Amino acid sequence: MSGKCFSTDVFARWMDGDLDDRALLLELIAHLAWCCEDCRRAWREAARSRVPGRGLLAEWHHSATIEGVCGTDAVDQARERVLKVREEVFSVEAARAPKLLQSLLAFPVQEQVGVVQRTRTKYVSLALAQLLLESAHKVRVCDPRESKRLAALAREVVKKGQSDRVARAFGKDLLGTAKALEGNASRLFGEYREAEACFDSAHRILETGSGDPIVFAELLSYRVSLLLDQVQLDQAKVVAGQAISIFQKAGEDHQAGTVLIKKGLIEAGLGVPAQAVKSLGKALELLDAERDPQMVLITHKNLALYIGEAGDPARGLEVLEKYRSEEHTPERIQIFHTWIEGKMRAKLGEYEVATAALESVRNLFAEQGDAPNAAAATLDLALIHAKAGQLEAVQRVALEALPLLLPLDIPDAALAPLILLEETARAQAVTVTLLQRLQRKLAEPLIWRKGEQVN
Repeated sequence: MSGKCFSTDVFARWMDGDLDDRALLLELIAHLAWCCEDCRRAWREAARSRVPGRGLLAEWHHSATIEGVCGTDAVDQARERVLKVREEVFSVEAARAPKLLQSLLAFPVQEQVGVVQRTRTKYVSLALAQLLLESAHKVRVCDPRESKRLAALAREVVKKGQSDRVARAFGKDLLGTAKALEGNASRLFGEYREAEACFDSAHRILETGSGDPIVFAELLSYRVSLLLDQVQLDQAKVVAGQAISIFQKAGEDHQAGTVLIKKGLIEAGLGVPAQAVKSLGKALELLDAERDPQMVLITHKNLALYIGEAGDPARGLEVLEKYRSEEHTPERIQIFHTWIEGKMRAKLGEYEVATAALESVRNLFAEQGDAPNAAAATLDLALIHAKAGQLEAVQRVALEALPLLLPLDIPDAALAPLILLEETARAQAVTVTLLQRLQRKLAEPLIWRKGEQVN
């Protein structure tokens, strides 16, 4: 039996699940079985660092869980301590990270993961992973696929390994954030089961991280979006309140503002658009336009929508026009602008402008492979025609729906209402009531969950 002893770092890697050397692991277990006193001391030291409140946040007496984070009044102090340690960990790598990012992204997209995996040390950089995640976050709305790809690439960078326990804790934060971003991208394409799995995985990963309250709040914010899509509004309201509380206690007003936007969406879903207008107004007071101009732009567009829904479409259109998208604005945001404008124009009786806008929106969503929004725009368009008494146009839109949406590989549960729409159109029996019923059905998130049966 070898007399070799093991360091605290080896035990820490074992506890974190990062000890991939099977031979070393077997040797370690065998060594412990011989009751080595030195290794028992190293084990206890490593274990003590993982007792809630005794890791990176030594004076923060709550465990690194969402429940612990939400329950503490010391979020700002906890955040300050994490940032101080984080700066020490990232400072060495920060200077070279932009060049590493440029080098990595210069490879063809399909080769980037393989480059990271094959390279021994060049891309071992938490700062690089952080830059990738920042890029993924920026495009999370306008290009969810690219956001998901960049987040997955960041995970590969983090998986290259870190040299000490503290760096590994921040690596876990980055892994959890990457998983959350991947889940958010899945949510945007109606893959709710995958989104839930990603968020659950992110939660477990973050519980082994630094305990930074902000990364937990960010995960809560993504969960709010999923709950909104699932129309679980009461639960969404609770989770939104938790996220807003953490962000505000930590002094992160901008991020608190982003969740206030979602609070407005919840209130609109609960049938109180006037309250939603108030929440969005508060959000705009907190948002940093330089930090996230797209978010501010989107918020103004939602504000315009809910002003219209609250009974003043003319003012809603005025707000929308004041913040009209520029040429450089991502296409997805421009599409939503056109969608909202079409709805406002319809409320004002501008039939031709409204239908042209909604037809464009429907086609663009279909081109992007966004089946839920393409279907929603189809029903909006059909309803505008129906309310204007244009029955031939209603029939045309209804008969176009299946050919347009079938190539998008939509789930069977979502296919059924569209088949009904086509059959009633062929029988010339489409009514406003039927369209409204189908609209509500297609707005149910569960029917877009692939691989599930919906009764």
